[in-house]
Amino acid sequence: TTEIYTLSLHDALPISTVGNDNSTLQNSPAAKEALNRLITVQSLTQRNRIKVLNNDLQAQLGQVALPQVTGLGQGSQNLNIAYTGNHNNYTINYTVGDTPLAFNSPIVNKQNPYAVLQKQTFNSANEAKQQISYIVAEDTFRGMPVTGLKSGITAFYDQGAGHSNLYWNEGNWSLGVKANSLADQKPDPLAHQTLDLLDQYYLPAPKSVGEISFNSTITPRMRNQVIKWQDGNIVFTLTAHDPEKIGRAHV
Repeated sequence: TTEIYTLSLHDALPISTVGNDNSTLQNSPAAKEALNRLITVQSLTQRNRIKVLNNDLQAQLGQVALPQVTGLGQGSQNLNIAYTGNHNNYTINYTVGDTPLAFNSPIVNKQNPYAVLQKQTFNSANEAKQQISYIVAEDTFRGMPVTGLKSGITAFYDQGAGHSNLYWNEGNWSLGVKANSLADQKPDPLAHQTLDLLDQYYLPAPKSVGEISFNSTITPRMRNQVIKWQDGNIVFTLTAHDPEKIGRAHV
C-alpha cells in the first residue's frame, strides 16, 4: 500500500496524513476536506509539477511517504527535487529556481533547499525513539512559569540569557517554540499560531513519539523549523525555513 503524508513543505507543518491502512482520511471527513481544499487552491500547473516529480521519486524509491502539495504560494511551477538514498533511508531536497529542472538534476544540489524530508530506518523501535527529542513538559519544567493556551493546554516557559521558549504536549507530540528575548521576541504568538493550525489540520499519529520545534528567528539559508516523528523503527524528519507563512497554501 502507498504511504501518503500530505505536508505543507514551505511551512514545515503536516496537513493531514494517511497511514498504511488509509484510515485517517477515511475516518475523518474534516481531514479529507482540508486535503481537498489544499490541493484545489493550487493551480493545475503547480499540481502537475509535484505529481510528476512524485512519480519520478516513487519510480526510484518505491511506495514511500511523499508530500502531495508544495506549500508554496508562488513558484510551485519551478519546484525542483533531488534525492539520495533508497526505500529505507532517503533524503529529499525541495528547491525553487528560476526554471523547472529535470528530476534529480545535479544543479538542484547547488540550490539552497527551502525544505528537506528525510526517512531513516533503524534496527528497532527503541533505537528510533531515541532519535526524537521528546519531553514531558510538566516534568521537565516543573516549577517554571506557565501560561494557558487554547483548549485548556498549559505551556511552560523556559527562560534564560537570550531566549524565551514555550513547551507543551499534545497526545504523543512534544511541542516547543523558541524566541530570542534579546530581539524583544516572545514565544507566545508562534505558540498560538501553531495551535491554530493544529485545530484545522492533522499531524501524523506518532508510533510512539514525535516532536515539533519552531523558531521565531528566521535565519537566511537555514531550516531551523523541525517536525520529527516516529513510526515504529522509522523516523521521518521534515525541516523548513519559515513558520511565519504557515497557512499560506490553505483556504
